[in-house]
Amino acid sequence: MTTEKHFSIWAKITSVVVVLLGMSVFYSSGAQAPTGDMAPVWSPISNDIAYESDRDGDTEIYLLNLLDGEVTALTDNSASDLSPSWSPDGSQIAFYSSRDGNFEIYVMNADGFQLQRLSSNTAIDWHPAWSPDGNKIVFESWRDGQPDLYAIDLQQQSVERLTQTPQRESHPTWSRNGIVFGSLRDGSMGIHVLDTDTGEIRTLITELGIDPNPTWSPNGNFIAFTAIDRGNIDIHIIDADGQNRERVTRDPHQDDFATWDTSGSRLAYSSNRDGEWRIFIREVTLP
Repeated sequence: MTTEKHFSIWAKITSVVVVLLGMSVFYSSGAQAPTGDMAPVWSPISNDIAYESDRDGDTEIYLLNLLDGEVTALTDNSASDLSPSWSPDGSQIAFYSSRDGNFEIYVMNADGFQLQRLSSNTAIDWHPAWSPDGNKIVFESWRDGQPDLYAIDLQQQSVERLTQTPQRESHPTWSRNGIVFGSLRDGSMGIHVLDTDTGEIRTLITELGIDPNPTWSPNGNFIAFTAIDRGNIDIHIIDADGQNRERVTRDPHQDDFATWDTSGSRLAYSSNRDGEWRIFIREVTLP
């Protein structure tokens, strides 16, 4: 695994605290196709990162072991397998795939075996994410004529519609604080949170200029996301209530698809700053 280290300092200023961030950067290596390595997700129990890549000609799910740099293909077929998501106990990975002729939600063991198809619909089902208790998977779907959020109950084998708006609800992730997702529902691309107990939806931040791909920190206190700031597409962080926005990356290229490690002290993300999409890791320090 090729390693590149940079250290820079920036200040996170709130009304009560100033935090300095030391950042170490690593990136994945290997043969890169035009798209490269995208959508990393950190294992909740190890230093493994699952991600999608078309390095072998079609998009598959891969596993990167950060301890030794070993890369393992978890899927291998002529269709597209995308957007991996770990179960809370780290034993399974959900993803969406076109292997049966239409994009549906699938789940497999963390070693790539015991594949199971979870959804079956003529519309597109995509971008799955697990609930904190591991009993449900939220996903996007066009099954009712517009792009809304749905949840699969894995025990009941049922599907529940969670949102209903003409605007696309995109890239959900789930924590104890609810489901965070991107949407144009307020007329501009923003980040919203669905309270799964009450059905209430709160708007946290708008005017982001791009699909934010938001993701909760492990403790649910922060959200990392993508936004356009002064012409650059970078990773940002806000508090769970939408306050104290900070820009994490500063590069003229595109940084996207952030994901947290279990400690909340590192962010992995995809970037095309080397001319090809690779996976980078930055250390962060938060209050």
